[in-house]
Amino acid sequence: PGYDGMGQAMGGICSVNGPADGPPLRVGPPLGDSVCALYATIGILMALHSRSKTGTGQWVDVSQQDAIYSLLEAALATYLLKGEVLTRQGSRHLYVGPYDIFPCKDGYIFYAGYLDHHFRKTCEIFGEPLLADHPELGSLQARSRPHVLQEIIYPKLLEWFSGYTKRELEAMCADEVPLCVVLDIGECTNDPQLQHRDMVKSVDHPFMGTIKLPGIVTKLSATPGAIRMPPPTLGQHTTEILSGRLKLSASRIEQLRAEGAI
Repeated sequence: PGYDGMGQAMGGICSVNGPADGPPLRVGPPLGDSVCALYATIGILMALHSRSKTGTGQWVDVSQQDAIYSLLEAALATYLLKGEVLTRQGSRHLYVGPYDIFPCKDGYIFYAGYLDHHFRKTCEIFGEPLLADHPELGSLQARSRPHVLQEIIYPKLLEWFSGYTKRELEAMCADEVPLCVVLDIGECTNDPQLQHRDMVKSVDHPFMGTIKLPGIVTKLSATPGAIRMPPPTLGQHTTEILSGRLKLSASRIEQLRAEGAI
């Protein structure tokens, strides 16, 4: 049997996920299942497009392990090109910095001010513009060195961020540098941007009343999709399928029901 965790474990992503001094970790959401399904969908669409031109169908073959392996990005390129096996870095980027999740007064923010102009602007925002001219911080390559991050940059960022809430930091920085709040599931669901993007939709459920469902990610201008109905209840469409699609008579359906076949 194959499960999401197995796809993540055998596809390599667990080995680069988690704190640097901790064990490999499975990514929380089921990437092995969902990414594999996305690749399958892409393959089906390509096969349908091909069929419209050739008139011939074909097999679509997708593996969880393959799907996860394709996501390894920098870690994979590093091994294929240099033979180096990269391991866990927590939320840090493998090559550039600062690029990480940082604590603040009431939670966490993500900050990626590693480009020269972003780092300089950050120093200006927090009232220390001369820090950008520090001899060890003059370039992206210099700032990304592990000892520079650990000894100079991280202590300064922690000092700056600790005095503000995450929304205060967002208001101060988000228009100028790559900084955003880290949202929990509830905050994310109620975030104005997701609401604006129609990513939370309300539908009526026969047993549960009004429920909320995730909206449609891909927005098409000419043929937009819609959340038309809730997930079906057990057996909700049995009669419809058997009579409509399979053309079974009402008496035959009742016979199957009496026999426990449906």
